[in-house]
Amino acid sequence: NIRDHRKIMDIDNKVVFSGGMNLADEYINLRSPYGKWKDNCFKITGSAVSSYTLMFLQIWNAYEEDNEYESFISQTYDSDTDNGYIMPFSDNPFDEYLVSKTIYMTILENAKDYVYITTPYLLPDKDFEKLLCDTAARGVDVRLMYDGMGTQSAMPYRDDKKLNAEGIKTKVFNPFVPLVATIQNNRDHRKILVIDGHTAFTGGVNIADEYINRKKRFGHWKDTAVMLKGEAVWNFTM
Repeated sequence: NIRDHRKIMDIDNKVVFSGGMNLADEYINLRSPYGKWKDNCFKITGSAVSSYTLMFLQIWNAYEEDNEYESFISQTYDSDTDNGYIMPFSDNPFDEYLVSKTIYMTILENAKDYVYITTPYLLPDKDFEKLLCDTAARGVDVRLMYDGMGTQSAMPYRDDKKLNAEGIKTKVFNPFVPLVATIQNNRDHRKILVIDGHTAFTGGVNIADEYINRKKRFGHWKDTAVMLKGEAVWNFTM
């Protein structure tokens, strides 16, 4: 059960759109069989686009002997990192490397002022949860916002109370209420992690153990995310 959870639109290896939005009418609110969705995406131009092109081709050519990589690797772009930079990355269903988890935890260990997280499915593994608790214990303002409908069946009962007791602030977007939730079914599908206002992560990776391939509850996932540093982080903080 190998799964591809990525959302990528790559145009001529010059412009890419990615984020949490699926290419489906219910996710862009043309119709609302599952409620109105709150989501985010981003547009990238420049050298980082090649990373998405290669990530797409990696799976496209997974069972092919030939590949089309060289024409994209050889391209060069003007580099300007004065106002920050972006670093796309992905997990791979064909290996056991926990790329997303490793990157997230490495950056979290260096948080000094605040950590803001929003995710539709909050089910972190024990390592990630412990790090969040340890980060809050150091005096860092740790805030978690998660979707009520998306998390109500996955999150252990009163687990948010345990997080609160560790100094982590939690807030539910549109708390699940039987019957009412089927009518006022507004959903938060964003995946955002902001650290100290200088670093942000977003993409398709949920803060849940099965999405970072820590557990294979629904299969081994292929997903992408991006790390941003610089002025663009302000947009995700807001």
